[in-house]
Amino acid sequence: MNIQPLYKFPVQDGFDVRDVTELDFDIVPFFDELYINLDSIRGTQYRDDLDFQLNIRNNQLTQRTRSYTKIVFSGHKGSGKTIELGKYHKEINHPDRYFSIFIQLENETNLARFEPEDLFVMLIAKLIERCKKDRISIKDDYLDNIAEEWIQDVDLKTEVTDVFKHELNAKAGFGFKFFDFFNVGTGFKTVFGGESKTAKIIRRKVKQNTLGLIAQFNEILEELREELQTRHGYKDILFIMDGSEKIKQETYQYLFIENNHLIRNLNANCIFAIPINFFFAINASLAAGFFERSILPMIKVNEQSKKRLAEILTKRIDPKFFGDQVLDKIAEQSGGSVRQLLGITNRAIMDARGETITLQSLQQSLKLYGSFLNERLNTEETQILKDFYQQKIELKPADEITGRLLFSLALLKYNGHYKVNPILLPFINVTS
Repeated sequence: MNIQPLYKFPVQDGFDVRDVTELDFDIVPFFDELYINLDSIRGTQYRDDLDFQLNIRNNQLTQRTRSYTKIVFSGHKGSGKTIELGKYHKEINHPDRYFSIFIQLENETNLARFEPEDLFVMLIAKLIERCKKDRISIKDDYLDNIAEEWIQDVDLKTEVTDVFKHELNAKAGFGFKFFDFFNVGTGFKTVFGGESKTAKIIRRKVKQNTLGLIAQFNEILEELREELQTRHGYKDILFIMDGSEKIKQETYQYLFIENNHLIRNLNANCIFAIPINFFFAINASLAAGFFERSILPMIKVNEQSKKRLAEILTKRIDPKFFGDQVLDKIAEQSGGSVRQLLGITNRAIMDARGETITLQSLQQSLKLYGSFLNERLNTEETQILKDFYQQKIELKPADEITGRLLFSLALLKYNGHYKVNPILLPFINVTS
């Protein structure tokens, strides 16, 4: 089992500096130590949008939404979507507001193998997990019906009992236990993250009758909603699903554009985090009218924001690792992207071999980091960036090529405008 080591922040060792700036470093265990509130430089419009869309006023759910609101939430890779959604979940998960279920797909399943049908199974499983944790009763009838229909398949029953070591006995309360099985340890990831027969069978059955499953799930939600209101004070239910750019694009296309009626038929308010290019693809499609939308903007780089961006680094890393003007230069070249801020620092500490990063050594690191981004651009993309920078063309975010540039961080989206990633400017034959 891979256990992340404990750190004493700000870290004092060069190897630790490298580790805590890796893109896969998990901030969650150290949230209270490392979180920086960026409202003063990013604004709160995205969060105000979420509150209004969910009928939150003065930190209270004033009235239930008349129709179940579905929100697509987006932003650049590494812009802080996971952190901000996690923080929003903690704030909104309260009897005065919502019974909120926060789902982090990256922790729950193999993202590369995530299929559209998995979404509906996961929603049920995570709802049961939350109810079990809070000792909230949930009626079993509809769960039993769903599970019994699935275990009629001999291959599924054999694999679940023999391989996954889970007992299958169809009786009262069986449905609850069956879905709870997906939450035990790494149950969902084990079943749906590979090539198991169980996953194939469940996906096939869900796909054959998705609306039927959703109808049964809606009955579960309605009964639970009454239980929550009567005995626990919660006014409604909210699912917050933090997605990832690693999910196959076809999955987003299927769920949010081609078959968006499936999500719309869920009788629950939902927030779905999606990649920035699909956010604009939805905007350009007929599906746009069915989703509320909110976007986490990139941070504009100015004197005030550079200080806050530098603080993100000095909370993690002892300032002794940064020579004169280095923090300022890294913040400037980050373009306001926290992901790029950490990526540049990681490259720089590698090049400095764990010693103090100087302005001279940083210049070489910036070239290497920029070269990595530039090598992913084709000739057409490079020319478009150059023409846009020189104000020869306008860009439409719904265009496929613009979406690719946004997704790859070659183009950065701020409140109301776009900019070429500053670290790319030397590579497209323009100067900053």
